[in-house]
Parts: sequence; structure tokens; C-alpha cells
Amino acid sequence: MVSVNLGLVHYVLDHIYGTVLHRTKLGTPFFSKGWGGTRLVLLERMVKQLFPEAPSQNWPPTAVQPIWKTVWETKNSSLREGVFRTTCDERLIDALPPESHNARVAFLTPKSVSPEKMACVVHLAGGVHAAMVGSLHPTPIATLPFLAPHSAVVPFCEGLYRHATAWDALMEDAAALAQDATSLTEDAAQKSGITIEQVKDRLRSVLSLTDVTRFPVPKKPQAVIFVGATDDGYIPRHSVMQLQKAWPGSEVRWVTGGHVSSFLLHNDSFRKAIVDGLDRL
Repeated sequence: MVSVNLGLVHYVLDHIYGTVLHRTKLGTPFFSKGWGGTRLVLLERMVKQLFPEAPSQNWPPTAVQPIWKTVWETKNSSLREGVFRTTCDERLIDALPPESHNARVAFLTPKSVSPEKMACVVHLAGGVHAAMVGSLHPTPIATLPFLAPHSAVVPFCEGLYRHATAWDALMEDAAALAQDATSLTEDAAQKSGITIEQVKDRLRSVLSLTDVTRFPVPKKPQAVIFVGATDDGYIPRHSVMQLQKAWPGSEVRWVTGGHVSSFLLHNDSFRKAIVDGLDRL
């Protein structure tokens, strides 16, 4: 009889996926254009000034009024797209790239359910962003971060995204900024004294601005359900547990799998978490 460690299989699958997608350079590496120049410095300074030292500070942005247009409509449902100004302090807008000045939302609604009986499920690209929204929303909402870290530091500096990060470009750009030059070769960057460890520490510092454990506790943490994967090559278990520790009353559920296999095999578990979270409101 051959015994197979399924956890190891899931973990290896994440690494195979990461190798094919990231190490073979099929896609553009993260941060391939460097640090972003003076805009990053401005962003860091402004966020540190605005970051609340106490949960009691008033963080939620003002209500937005999207400009809506209908994308398509059938007899059973309709899809509308809304555009609105990014909801951050105006002093931060200048620190963001033009693509981030406006936000977009797609709103899919059935016609068979009246608005007063309808639950609204907001799907965001990334569990850490879902946690941020749940933290800052002015009223109690169900928050369901799936396979989410407590900070972007984790996947980029500990998880498999570290193989998809343009470390050489970041090192060259850091050396160029340090020497007030426009560009440097990799050899010149090494001669400048900038080390890869210094670059990694700098990236950790920048990405620590996304640390959700520093955000206010949601209005109803009992309606927060984190779903983590037991053998995730991108998000380690300790990062999921840090989220629960920061939000007492929240729940952590585990699915057996890695980051890739969990999205393929455990959709029922994710849907159940959504329903359970809504039932707790």
C-alpha cells in the first residue's frame, strides 16, 4: 500500500503552479518598473500621517455616488457598471497613479427579488481587500476573507509571490535613487552598496501599510468568517490566525488544500461561509 500525504500534494501543486506562472516569466513580474519614485515617498508619508493610532478614530469614507450605465439586461437580471472617485483623502490622490484615481464597480441584480428582500454580496479582487472594507464600513456587514493574509507582506516576502517579484529592478531603482541617477545596470547597483536584503526590508516596510491588524475591528466581528487553506503555498497559517487574533469574535474555518486546489475544490465551503456570515447579521 502506498501512503500519500495529501497536504504535501496540495502544497506541491501550489509550487508547480507558481513555477510555471512566475519563475518562467510568463507574466510581467511585480514591481518591474521599480519603486515609483517620489510618489511612493509621498504615499508612505501621507499614510503614516493618516493611519489611526486608536480604533475610535473615524476612518470610513463618505458615501459615494457612482455614475451608472447598463452593460446588459435580460428579462431575469441586469448588469450595471458604476464609476466613482477613489474614496481616499484628497492629499493621497496625487501619490496614486492615474489608473487609481477612479474606482469601478459592477452590480448584478436579479429581477425576481424585491430590493428590501435582497442581500448584497460584494466581491473584491483579494481577501485582504475584503478585510479592509469590512473593517472600515460604518455599519455591521458580513465579511468573508477567503485565503487571505493579514498583510501583503506575507505573499510577496514569504509566499510564492516572492518568485514573481522583480527584485533586480527594485535593487537597481533603489541604487539610482540613492545616487540621484536616472538608471543603473545591475552591476552598478551591486557596486553602490545596495543589497538584496535591504531591498526586501524596504518592500516589507512599504507593504506593511496594508497590515489589516492595524485597522479598526469591524462593527460586528461575529459576522466575520475567515476561510484558510491547510497547505497554502501563498498564505501561511500563522497569517490567517493573526487576523482572528486582531478581531476577537471572528471565526476561522479551514479547508484541506493549497491556494490553487482550494479554489477548484471547495467552492461549496466558500458559499456556505457567505450564507452563514449573512445569517449572523
